[in-house]
Parts: sequence; structure tokens; C-alpha cells
Amino acid sequence: MFKNMSPREKKLAMLVGGLLPIALVFWMANSFSSYYFKLRTEKRGLMNQVQDEQEKIAQLVQAQERRLYYANLSAPADEQSRREYQNWLEREIENSKLRQDSVTSVSSSNPITAGVGQRPETVAEEFTYKVKANGTLQQIVDFLDRFHRLDVLHRIKTIEIKKTAGRDSDRTLRLDLDIQLLRLVDAPSSREFLELVREATTDSQEKMRRILARDFFGPANTPPRITTSEESFEIAEGRDTVNVNFSVKANDDDPNDLLKFEVIDSNLPGIEFVQRNPEAREASVFAPAVIPGRYRLKVAVTDSGVPQKTVEKTVNIDVTRARPRETRKPEPKFLYATTTYLIGRSGDVLFVNNKANENGMMHVKIGESFKLDDSTWTVISIEGRQVVIERKTQSGIERLTYRLGATLDQPFESSTSKTSTSLPNDARTNDEIDSNATQDDEVARKRSENETHQKKDDDEEKSGDDDGVNDDDELEEDEMGDDDEDDEDDDDKDDDDTEEDDTEEDKDDKLLMRFHQFTAILGKPLVLSESNWLLIRNLLQVGFVSS
Repeated sequence: MFKNMSPREKKLAMLVGGLLPIALVFWMANSFSSYYFKLRTEKRGLMNQVQDEQEKIAQLVQAQERRLYYANLSAPADEQSRREYQNWLEREIENSKLRQDSVTSVSSSNPITAGVGQRPETVAEEFTYKVKANGTLQQIVDFLDRFHRLDVLHRIKTIEIKKTAGRDSDRTLRLDLDIQLLRLVDAPSSREFLELVREATTDSQEKMRRILARDFFGPANTPPRITTSEESFEIAEGRDTVNVNFSVKANDDDPNDLLKFEVIDSNLPGIEFVQRNPEAREASVFAPAVIPGRYRLKVAVTDSGVPQKTVEKTVNIDVTRARPRETRKPEPKFLYATTTYLIGRSGDVLFVNNKANENGMMHVKIGESFKLDDSTWTVISIEGRQVVIERKTQSGIERLTYRLGATLDQPFESSTSKTSTSLPNDARTNDEIDSNATQDDEVARKRSENETHQKKDDDEEKSGDDDGVNDDDELEEDEMGDDDEDDEDDDDKDDDDTEEDDTEEDKDDKLLMRFHQFTAILGKPLVLSESNWLLIRNLLQVGFVSS
């Protein structure tokens, strides 16, 4: 039959024969694909059903575990648990230092039901407690922290905190609480449910600090101030140690705040630091047998305000030895006066020679003064061979009587008048009294020596007057020549005429003045004794010394 077909029919038959297998394959593939996706969809649905059932089972397991957990946290299913919980509330209020007014339990309970349908099931009972107390914000926060650290099915339903009537400085607050306790019906009948208390953590303490820092019930808390800064102790003479005993004091602008003292650091040996009364704003410090040195005591003071504030301060303690008792040394009575001579006089003019002082030779009239040895010396009178001089010092005025030829430290008579700056006798020390007595003895000794020398001088002068009368004029001319060696010759002649009219006493005075000029040349004083007076007198009369 294929042979009888025309070429056109043959081509058409070949085309149909080639498309038929392709169509069959396509149909078969389509049928298989539809069946595959159908089965895949059914499988996915079944897997979702299985997953849903598994989730339900897990939820049932979790619900069971949660119910068992809550059953363990629940109060026991007996009447005694209600009373035990009320006692616990009262103890925690006391531990928080709140002043409890009342803790009461509402007699009736509120049943909690669960279930589906017409017959709900009672699963738990709810008990209510009312708490009334007073205290500071810190005490209230402390109680709330203790309350929430107890793992029991309880909660605070309502809370009211308000400021009590009173002064602004009073920080007492009024606390009213409504607390609910849940007891599951399937809870264990007896167990110690009040022992499940969580420990306080650092995080909870930080939260408490942040809460207390926002004291919106009163003025801001002011920190205390430590007023003690330094203490010093002195060891008595004859001892090596001293007991250190003092108080560290502090102040606070908040009158109701209590202050707590504590030692942070100290190098004071054997220290005892005690704050005997919490209301007292001081603490006592005691350390026995402390040796000399500088010690420190670092103290911290914390107030009871909200929030609490602490200040620190280092108190310095100096322990030193007692200074030796200063004895008032008597001021030296004479320095240059021992080499200052009253060498002579001319009328009312006194000749004073002091080689150790820059003043040198001085001519002092009656009533005039000169400075020497931190004293003011004033010539009061000149009578014969006696000179009266007043010596004025810081301690008083002395009236001294001298003979010509004596030094200023050798008066033969003296009297003292104290000024207002001097000390009374009963205020003087023993050293001063002994020093004054020594000085008085020295003055008396020198006065006695001076009188003895003067008596010898008088006797020798009488015995030498007969031998030296003819030489007096020549001696006086030499004396005046030494004083006025640069004057003109006519002045020397006038002086010689004047000397002729001098009395024997004036001649002796000038002779004595010449003697002291001679001692000044030697550079040291000579004592007029009987053995050397005649030699010195003859030398003076013949003009040997003046040459």
C-alpha cells in the first residue's frame, strides 16, 4: 500500500508516523507529572498535620511542666499556708526596718476556674493581704526587693506611697500594699515554700541605687562634712611616748540623718576607733604609747539620707617632743664698759676714754649722754673726784657713783629703779634670781677693790705732794700740750696761766688723767697699787709718758 501512494502521500504518512510517538511520549510524561505533583501535595499536607500534632504535644508537655513548676511555687494546699505567709510578710517588714501598722488577710478567697464547656474546673485560689507601714524610701525599696526575691506565686496588685504630714526635712513615707497569693489545687499539701529565696545580685543592687537616686519625695540629700583636720600632741619632758586621744567630728545639714564613722587607712599604731552613739556626730580615737612622728588617719563618714552619701578625709596627727624650757639668760651687764675710763674732768666737762669703742675720747658735760653697751649713760653731776652717772637700760635705770680713774664697770655705789617693762620678783625664774645675785656680788667686790685702791691712791698722793709740788706746773703744761698740740703758742700761754690757779685737787685729777692716757697707749689697764704709783707719778711729772 505504501508503494501505491504518491510521493506526496508518502511524505504525509511519514510525517504523521514521526509525530505520533512524540505525542504518545508527551501524554505519558504529562500523566506521570500530574500524578507526581498530586502525591507530593498529599505528602506535604500529611507532614504539616504531623508537625501540628507534634507542636500540640510539645505544648501539652510544656503546659504540664509549667503547671508542675507553678505547683512547686504555689503555697501548699492547706489552711496553714495562709498564716505562714502572713507571718513572713511581718518578718520582712521588720527586717527592712519599716514601722508596721498592720498586716491583715482577707478572709474570703477568689477561686480561679479553667476549662471548656458547661462544666469549668477550679484550678487555683487567690488570697489577698493588706499591708500598712511607714518608713523611708530606702526601707521601702529594701522591702520590695526582699518581696520579689521570694519564689512564690504572689504579686503586688496595688501600691501607694505618699509623704507623711510633717516637716520638710522628715523623710518618712506612708506605704499601703494589696498583695495577692495564688494557691494551686494540685500543689503539694505540705512543703517549706518560704525558703525559695533568690540571692541579691549586683544588678539588683544597682537598680536599687538608681531608684534611691531619684528621691522625688523630699529635698536632695546633702553630704556630711568632716570638720577635724589636724591634731598635735607633745611628749612631756622625761618621757618617750604619749597617749593620742581625740575625737573626729562631722556635721550634716540634714538634722535627721545619722552619721556612720569608719577608718579606711591609718599608720597610727594600736589605734582604737569607736563611735559609741549612732546619733552622736563624732567618734573617739585612742592610740597608746605613740613615739614622735607624723601620722595620718583616713576616715569615711556616711549619712543615712536617700541616697546615702559618703565623704572621706585624712586627719594629720603630729607627735613631737616638748621643747626644753627656755631660761632667760641675763643680759651681759658690761661689754665695752670694762675698758672705758673716767680719766679726768675740767669744770663740768668729764673726759671719757674708751679705746675699744669707735667713739674714742669723749668730752661729756653735765646733762649730756652717750651710748655704750646698749645703754644710755647720762652725766648727772661732777663733784670733786666723784661722778654720778645714770645708766638707762631696757630693764630699768641705775644711778652709779664713780671716782675719777675708775672704769664704768667699777662704781663704788649704785642704786637701781625698775621700769614698767621689768618682771616682778615673783615672775622671775630661779636662773634670773641667781644671775642677779651673782651680779650684785661682783659689783660689791669691785666696789671694795675700788675703795681700797682709792685709799691707797690718796695716801700715796699725800706722800708725793711734798716731792712733786715744784713739778706740777711742768706736768700741767705737758698735759695741756698733749690735748692741744695743734693750737697756737699764745693759746698754750693762756693755758699755763690758767693752770697756775688750779687747786691741788685739780692738779691730782689732771695727773690721774695723764695716767689713763698712758694706759690707753699701752693698750691695757693698769691697777694703781702702792708699789707702782710712785714710779708712775714721777714719770708723769717729768713728762716721760707724754713724750
